Amino acid sequence: EEDVVEEVGITVVHEIAHHFGIEDDRLHELGYA
Repeated sequence: EEDVVEEVGITVVHEIAHHFGIEDDRLHELGYA
């Protein structure tokens, strides 16, 4: 369950970042891809 919560959090940050134009490469550098 804890893993699921963590994964959902990462996914939410990832999608919000895309909304603001942050690319996958940058997200990967930040640990969110």
